[in-house]
Amino acid sequence: MIAALTNFIFLYPWALAALLALPLLYLLLRVTPPPPRVIDFPPVRFLADLPTAQKTSSSTPWWMLLLRLLVAALIILALAHPVYNPAKILNMNGPIRIVIDNGWASAQNWPKIKAKADEILSQAERTSQTVSLLTTAPQPGKDSPLSTGPISSREARNLIEALSPHPWPADYAAALTALDGTDSDAVVQEETGGATGTLQQRPSINFFLSSGLQDSGFRQFLDRLEKEAPTQIYLPASGNLPIALMNIKNTGETLNYTLKTTGRAETDQTVSLQVLGDNGSVLDTHRILLPAGEKTVTGTIEIPALYQRRLTAFRLRGYQSAGAAFLTGGEFQKKTIGIVNVGDGGEHAPLIETGYYLRRALDPYAFLTSGNFEEVLDQNPAMIILPDIGTIPVETLNRLQDWVNGGGLLLRFAGPNMGDANAGADLLPIELTYGEGRNLAGSLSWEEPLSLAEFEEDSPFYGLNIPPEITVKQQILAKPSPDLADKIWATLEDGTPLITAAPQGGGLLVFIHTTATPDWSDLALSGLFVDILRRLADLAGQNEFQSSTLNGTLNPVRILDGFGAPQSPPLTAQPIEAKEIDTIRISSRHPPGIYGRAGLQSALNLFHNRKDMRLISIGQLPVSVSKDHYASSYEIDFKPYLFFAAALLFFMDWIITIALTSAKRPGYSPFKKFSLHLLFIFIMGTIMGAGLAPNILHAQTAPAATTLSSKSEAEANAFAMKHAEGLYLAYIETGDLTVDQTSRQGLEMLSRILAARTSVEPDGVTGVRPGRDNLAFFPLLYWPVTNQSQPLSPEATQQIQQYLDHGGTILFDTRDAGQTGGGGTFNRTQMSSALQSMLGSLNIPPLEPMQDDHVLHKTFYLLDRFPGLYDDGILWCEKDTQNGRDGVSSVLIGSHNWAAAWASLAGTGNNTLRGKTRDQELSFRFGVNLMMYALTGNYKADQVHVPAILERLDP
Repeated sequence: MIAALTNFIFLYPWALAALLALPLLYLLLRVTPPPPRVIDFPPVRFLADLPTAQKTSSSTPWWMLLLRLLVAALIILALAHPVYNPAKILNMNGPIRIVIDNGWASAQNWPKIKAKADEILSQAERTSQTVSLLTTAPQPGKDSPLSTGPISSREARNLIEALSPHPWPADYAAALTALDGTDSDAVVQEETGGATGTLQQRPSINFFLSSGLQDSGFRQFLDRLEKEAPTQIYLPASGNLPIALMNIKNTGETLNYTLKTTGRAETDQTVSLQVLGDNGSVLDTHRILLPAGEKTVTGTIEIPALYQRRLTAFRLRGYQSAGAAFLTGGEFQKKTIGIVNVGDGGEHAPLIETGYYLRRALDPYAFLTSGNFEEVLDQNPAMIILPDIGTIPVETLNRLQDWVNGGGLLLRFAGPNMGDANAGADLLPIELTYGEGRNLAGSLSWEEPLSLAEFEEDSPFYGLNIPPEITVKQQILAKPSPDLADKIWATLEDGTPLITAAPQGGGLLVFIHTTATPDWSDLALSGLFVDILRRLADLAGQNEFQSSTLNGTLNPVRILDGFGAPQSPPLTAQPIEAKEIDTIRISSRHPPGIYGRAGLQSALNLFHNRKDMRLISIGQLPVSVSKDHYASSYEIDFKPYLFFAAALLFFMDWIITIALTSAKRPGYSPFKKFSLHLLFIFIMGTIMGAGLAPNILHAQTAPAATTLSSKSEAEANAFAMKHAEGLYLAYIETGDLTVDQTSRQGLEMLSRILAARTSVEPDGVTGVRPGRDNLAFFPLLYWPVTNQSQPLSPEATQQIQQYLDHGGTILFDTRDAGQTGGGGTFNRTQMSSALQSMLGSLNIPPLEPMQDDHVLHKTFYLLDRFPGLYDDGILWCEKDTQNGRDGVSSVLIGSHNWAAAWASLAGTGNNTLRGKTRDQELSFRFGVNLMMYALTGNYKADQVHVPAILERLDP
């Protein structure tokens, strides 16, 4: 009990001095009215023995005195502001600095980091201290981290609330540069009473909210903080430090994995490695033991061949960071490769064992099939290899050519059968010379076997290591032509072509001017042979082969966020040169993710090209640096509870007083006294409401925060069962009762109109909140924007992003037409600013004003405009909707206040469901078109051409 009481503290203890006045208050409450004047009136003597029907107490009952004294004591205690389990009090008077690690390693403990930051800001707010804020990871698309201040604690809280961990490492060197560039040592002029003085902006204390890991430059950065002001660093517990999934390598039947830890765990740990397929589905799960003290853990797992075709990523269950996810990309997934082996004893001799080295090189990385032309083509592989096959039968040639034009990659090797004039001249990227080619090892040759030259930057093999012992003894030469240089991917040291390639139709032709066996060169015996074939296998399966695809840029396709969740690439993610894919490092401009173009996709993981990467925990610190951990403790502010109790007891006092004074008192009306009590209760309620918001200031555990905003499992199941059985129109609840009521009434009216005019019969209307409700049941969400809209939480952001990425459509209505301007640009209105602030963390595709030929103009009604309550706004949609969503834009943004227009018919008794005005009717028709657009896609884009098509087909 005593230990618990020591956790209480009064922020304003001087207010407790008012408790000394309670005895005086007690005496005042006991004061009775003054005695009446005594007037001698003899007849009163006759009334002396009459019984009195009503008695009045000469003093207030003791229990009422106790009740009122208790009310006064509660108010005094509330004004003293008691706090249980208080955070460390900031005794400094100057500004404070908060340094937040927001690299990938902080994601694991991000809820605790934000809770600790909020705790510090609450203390700063009580003492009216300004705050400087510095992060350690560069901002997206920039080299420098966020650095701002001094600012108020409220502004700092808004900034921190919008922060989220980045999927790249912290850069302490850049943070140190930003620290040196701030005005912490600047002198700010301050006028006081007409005199001009100076105020040093150096912080009085540094709070460093660390991820628990240190990287290059950490010590120098910490020393710089320490020199400037006392530093308090917070660290996660040793059992909560990040774990990194460094690498997963496909070796064929098994997958080799490498995990990195800090080695600080005191006991053995077990983690689950999940194998993910399309749409994030879990294909398999493997448990991995992490022995205590081990920093590197390796092992193998077996994946069925059926699953290997569907692999997209791996993830450590329960570890939410970009370092706990590993993307596979197109090069990781096994492709089907066919090797043609002609052994029919026909015109040309069979190729004995020519496919042996090919099978040994490709077997771990592809699904191989072999046989004659027809058998291989029946498998429809991504790549077909012809090892020294000369003339191709005409009927087979036509089918093979169609396969190449359809996107196949045909790889041909030279050999004796390719030496005849015009033998196999079809389906080659270049023309060949006559004869058996160039023999560098013959008895009559004056030349020595040649080595390979370094691969040029525009070659898909650029960056591969060429062993010096590889030599080529014989090759088939290419006939000189003006475009030959553009088709060369590899040469010998004398400049003669060794590998040539050229696109044909939608496919690619590749020719290696030596054999697939050691007969003409040592290439087939080297690891380079395997690397070349793997690069070619990566190129296989594209829909279109262009030179820019093979040798140009790879655009970001899917990007990991700081928590390791895939999302659409932000505008700050920049393309990567294909030749740099094996050397590039993760950065704010090149976050981890899938990069590709025209079907070619490569994975760029967090530890790409960082084989020497180690996870180093923060160990011994200088004595002058205070060290603490993110505790699971919390702080409770009792001020609002005391005010509430005082108001409740005061209300009880009023009830008792009314009951005692109004009984059998003719002419007495308690309403005058009742109004005074109501006024007091209103004042107390206002004070109490102002203090209730931060009643539990810091719940520093993520599950607690999640519980407050999410539904119970039973409620979630009931919600899912209800909405999975029918079609519901949904709107986003804003918290503004007027706006929410308008949205509901508008959608209810639209639901009636849909049922009356179309075959769509909605089952009802539902208000939802991102992060609390499952949005997957609704094809369309109506989202009214208010000026009170706040940035989305990480949970809500992730849920909305997943909703948009998987086919959902959201109509954002800023409801401010007439202020947004025209000309295809957004003006900075209050509502549009709120929308941009709210959606700043989402990956919204590029938008454009809706064109006149957009399918939304004709999904049900033919419309030339989309009026709502207003008619002068712009409707924005995705610039390019040809992305597998059947032409449906995931985001629509307008300002017409459509819900208000739809709701205007509610309660009018209009049973015809027709608009009273032309604009009102058009607003209903837009609602019908919108719903049909979300449900049926762009089928109308082709349907409007049916009459013309039928007319052409009419004989």
